[in-house]
Parts: sequence; C-alpha cells; structure tokens
Amino acid sequence: MSRQKDSANYDAKRVSANALNIQRAFSSKVGSVLNVAVC
Repeated sequence: MSRQKDSANYDAKRVSANALNIQRAFSSKVGSVLNVAVC
C-alpha cells in the first residue's frame, strides 16, 4: 500500500520535473529566436 503511494509520489515528481525541463527548453528557444529577431 505505502509502496504504491510512494510510486505515485515519485511519478508526480518526475512529471513535474519533466514539465519544468520542457518549459525551460521552450523559453530558451523563444529567447534565442527573440535575440535573432532583435539583432
């Protein structure tokens, strides 16, 4: 029972970390596109 809860907890953390990485990659991509547009 508790192991299943731990597993769900771990999955939630992994998903949120993954979303954060995607968001970071997206904003760096947008930032470089904006830099190219400005220069």
